[in-house]
Amino acid sequence: MPKTFLSVIFVLGLLAGVFVFAQISFPVKELGNCQNEEECKAYCDSWENIEECVSFAEAHNLLSPEELAEAKKIMKALAEGAVPPGGCLNPTQCEAYCEEPTKIEECIDFAEKAGIIPPEEAAEARLVRKAILAGIPFPGDCRTKEKCDAYCSQPAHMGECFSYACKIGILSSGNCSRGMKAVSLMARGESPGGCKSKEGCEVYCADESHMEECAQFAQKAGLMTQEELEMFRKTKGKGPGDCKSKEECEAFCNELANQETCFEFAAQYGLMPQAEIQETRANLERMHEGFKHANQKVIECLNSSIGPENTNKIRSGNFMPTRQIGEQIGACFEQYMTPPPGAPPQQ
Repeated sequence: MPKTFLSVIFVLGLLAGVFVFAQISFPVKELGNCQNEEECKAYCDSWENIEECVSFAEAHNLLSPEELAEAKKIMKALAEGAVPPGGCLNPTQCEAYCEEPTKIEECIDFAEKAGIIPPEEAAEARLVRKAILAGIPFPGDCRTKEKCDAYCSQPAHMGECFSYACKIGILSSGNCSRGMKAVSLMARGESPGGCKSKEGCEVYCADESHMEECAQFAQKAGLMTQEELEMFRKTKGKGPGDCKSKEECEAFCNELANQETCFEFAAQYGLMPQAEIQETRANLERMHEGFKHANQKVIECLNSSIGPENTNKIRSGNFMPTRQIGEQIGACFEQYMTPPPGAPPQQ
């Protein structure tokens, strides 16, 4: 199951409920001088005390790195004036509020604005909300992210869970048609090394000695064409900088210092024609130069069309825009960029 509003609910309630004080001596001066675990949790069940609680949690390793990062995002959002869903006064109230299906949209909006979930996961969460309101039950009627993950990790339930993701629109029709065969093979125990989950298969296939087995499975399942299989064998399943997944490769190539390495890799293995590589290089240079002179209207247009986060990444040179984003950038510059002195007027 994807990370959806279920995890949003968890994050909104984590400060009040997941601290483990086994190694802490009472009273705790930093948390209102609370005398025991119950008092400390009650103290942290208030947005007014979020800064002290987050600092204490970080100092004593009471939250995982991911939980701590999300708690800090909530703290920052509240400090900047964000209003919790329904105006809830504490994490416990927010958790109860967000468990109501009709309120989920508001909770997703808060989580997205606070940066707890990225836009693509917020979109998935809204699809889940729509499914709930339409009366479509979760696989196995699971009610929490943990229970859904546990249910869907069982081979006998993989098909049901995959069908659910397809039915509510989380997966595209193309991915559904391609993926169902892979799910069926996995459920029958015909996956590489007998892996029984996406994560398990990724771990197994990360081992170079399993590369050919995993590649043949991908082709058998319709996830890889013959041409892609040959390219996989040629590159030994690795991309520039030895990246091993689409996400890893994108992260590596988005770094300005790595872009030439990525261009050389693309040329070496014929992933891009030489002319296209040269054009892309030139476009990136023009784009970065343009950002040095961009006025406020251009920046506002970019923030609106591609998002402030992407705008900042591009300005710093740490983002390789897709063709679609590149077109949006061009449109903003064309519409709002003031021509330099002496330039001919725009037609």
